[in-house]
Amino acid sequence: MEDLDNSDDARVQEAAERARKVAAAFDRVLLLHCRDPETLRLVLPEQPDHHLQRRLDTAIATELVAAGVDVAVQVVDRTTYLAWLRGHASTQEWRTAYRDPPRLLRGTAALDLLGVPQQTVRPRPKVTVPLPGKGTPADRLVRTWLDNDPAFNGLLHALLDDGRQGVLDMASRKMAGKYEDEDVENFRMTLLAAAEGGDVAPGVFAELLATVVLVEPDAALPDPAPFAQGLAASGHFGTEEEVTILPAWFDPDAITCLTACALRKTLRDLLGGRTPSELKPLDQLPAPGAIALLGVSVDRTPTPWEIAVGTLEESDADVPERAADPVTEMRDAAFETWRDAVLASNPDLIDILFPTVPSDLADALDDAAAGPVDAGEAAPSAEELRDFIEIAAREAGDEAVVCVPRIANRRVELSLYTASGRLLDTRDFGEPELDEVPPGLLATLAMMVPVVKRPPGTR
Repeated sequence: MEDLDNSDDARVQEAAERARKVAAAFDRVLLLHCRDPETLRLVLPEQPDHHLQRRLDTAIATELVAAGVDVAVQVVDRTTYLAWLRGHASTQEWRTAYRDPPRLLRGTAALDLLGVPQQTVRPRPKVTVPLPGKGTPADRLVRTWLDNDPAFNGLLHALLDDGRQGVLDMASRKMAGKYEDEDVENFRMTLLAAAEGGDVAPGVFAELLATVVLVEPDAALPDPAPFAQGLAASGHFGTEEEVTILPAWFDPDAITCLTACALRKTLRDLLGGRTPSELKPLDQLPAPGAIALLGVSVDRTPTPWEIAVGTLEESDADVPERAADPVTEMRDAAFETWRDAVLASNPDLIDILFPTVPSDLADALDDAAAGPVDAGEAAPSAEELRDFIEIAAREAGDEAVVCVPRIANRRVELSLYTASGRLLDTRDFGEPELDEVPPGLLATLAMMVPVVKRPPGTR
């Protein structure tokens, strides 16, 4: 018995040392807590000793709060957890993704449950970041980004909140003048990603969401309210997220053209319950037939960095990477069910794309274009389609250009006409997987040119 006790003591000490080691890498940690041995055996089959697990929980939480980490506790209800698993094994991924907001404890309630003395709680040590040095703000921003300097994030967020887009533009020009295109693009995307989502307050993560809907060009602008309500309730978003979708349509092109500071301003507007000042709601369907819903997702729950059920399970917990969400497919399936029902009930709709952050809208359209095409064929990219359309537009002069997609000889054929009915160009875009023009290709086309069912002037 003494050897067993010594072994248990060693495990507790090892867990405490591990927690002490990784504490600096985490601002917030979520621990799962099982109140009884039966629930523990369900959640963590490899740990049969409930008493030892409680000791591990207490030791880990004590070290974390002493280092200024905010510790929350997700109490596991056996029945709710079984329903959550839906027949899956209780793996580390499923444990880490589990959320039950009514049983989420914070502050004193969480620590009391774990048996952590309140006097062990310490504030987070302040990290002194060295000043980035001399030079213009644009120079400092570029230099800190290239050097992976901790000062970069603080400098960037200050510029975003102050609306200093001119400084960001100057920094981008400095990057373009000295570095490779890939570095320049990575820098640009870093600015946009920071602007459209992140920690907007201690313990609060928020990000913008855009959902593109493709509509037949000759259709009326649909009522946005049912779409906004249906999307928010579709099951695509987690129970830990507070999702607000505005009951208004916006131009996807206008969203993708927002600068970093405009994105930050839009995020702040939506968080404050205001209509975005940087975007104007649509009152009629744009010529290409593409419209977008805009919303914001707010997550106030701590993220479990693979620290689950009181044990530090991963070997590289020093690096705080978000755990893979094992319910992504389930949530995507819920979105697809909602989308398919909406499309089936409205013949004027072409497609509804998955919600994404504004900076990823262009890539989402590229993926939509490439996805449905047979693997044996080269999928047309958005750039190929854009070149095809731009060449025809130059030939059309002042006339508008429309596209007529069809299946000819079991291949996708796109024909471009002027609004008066003059044929400009026809091109073969490969064999589709099914005997129809791929919806993803239609979605991408609709963002670039009006798509019609037949050449102008014909019936």
